Amino acid sequence: MSDFDQSDIDALFGDVGEASAQPKRSGIRALIETDVADHQRLPMLEVVCDRMLRSFATSMRALTTDPMEVSLVGVGGGRFGDIMNRAALPAMFGVFRIEPWNSPAVIAIEPGLIFAAVDALLGGRQGNGAPPRVEGRAFTSIETSLVGRLMEQVLNDFSVGFAQVAPITARLERIETSPRFASVVGPSIVSAHCQFRIDMEGRGGRFGLLLPTTSLDPVREQLTLRFAGESSGTQDSWATPIEETVRMLPLPLNAVVGRKVLTLKALEALKIGDHLAFDPEPEAPASLVLDGITLARAQLGRRAGRAALRLQNGLSRECTA
Repeated sequence: MSDFDQSDIDALFGDVGEASAQPKRSGIRALIETDVADHQRLPMLEVVCDRMLRSFATSMRALTTDPMEVSLVGVGGGRFGDIMNRAALPAMFGVFRIEPWNSPAVIAIEPGLIFAAVDALLGGRQGNGAPPRVEGRAFTSIETSLVGRLMEQVLNDFSVGFAQVAPITARLERIETSPRFASVVGPSIVSAHCQFRIDMEGRGGRFGLLLPTTSLDPVREQLTLRFAGESSGTQDSWATPIEETVRMLPLPLNAVVGRKVLTLKALEALKIGDHLAFDPEPEAPASLVLDGITLARAQLGRRAGRAALRLQNGLSRECTA
């Protein structure tokens, strides 16, 4: 297997601007053949990545003594299957879950970064050396373990960055070397793709977070905000007048003293002078009913020469007749 060049890396992780190079489509054809997620619909995701970047850079400098630079390549999108199928092996895919939503996602690390991270964590080769050839062999348990430490650090800092939107915990479940076994959603599911790059004195490479939009559904509204701190609710300029108008709506409130069930035959037989007997006692409280819902109970009486009710309990939709 030959050394990996930039074309291989772009094939694995895609180019942020490659969507713009595609010919434009319209109508039904664009709807059927669309293959790129519009990440602009989730602008807060870039804010999350930027905050994660700062925390991760600090964590990596504490994890290894090698000088390094961490940068955000970009935030793009595409169908989950298309991104995974473009993976140029060997690579490592970490399957993780976002708690408390129990939502699956994937972190992918390209070959150049795998070997650079192993060297850095073991205190080995420095400078501009050719990456090792791995043709004909799988990753060793030591390499997998060390890259697992890198993945866990990435996920910890991803949780820190995501706190701007919602408190989460990203938990690594397993590491795979085949895209097939790292698939966590259907191939047609649109996913956000956040790409980062680590450079360590001529070595390094990219890693990406592949976040299916189905996994981000619990916070989709927050992610659509354009600015940190922007309100996702209603605007006071028009919400307050609407609230005042709603509060002025007339509601028919009935005071029900007693109820009785009659058959249609008995109702038709009623004549002037007939008496109907009700079970409640004369001093029994009346029920305040709104649209068939009993809100409260009240005592009948008079005040200022008019019939009146004195509430015996607070208004509640849970109150039953």
